[in-house]
Amino acid sequence: MMRNSADEPKDSKGNDEDCVEIKTDGFNNAQCERIANRHICQTYPQGKRQNTLLGSKSAREC
Repeated sequence: MMRNSADEPKDSKGNDEDCVEIKTDGFNNAQCERIANRHICQTYPQGKRQNTLLGSKSAREC
């Protein structure tokens, strides 16, 4: 069955294969990056807010 890729989250290379859902919590955007056959969640701060309250993690394995 074909999925509508327009509704699927994309990784940094524009691929939509099994990419984790992009989450926005007001402080960070989690984006999926496929590295060495693993999906890595990387969080990026929005604006110049400090994300110490959430416990900033540069990358974690999904």
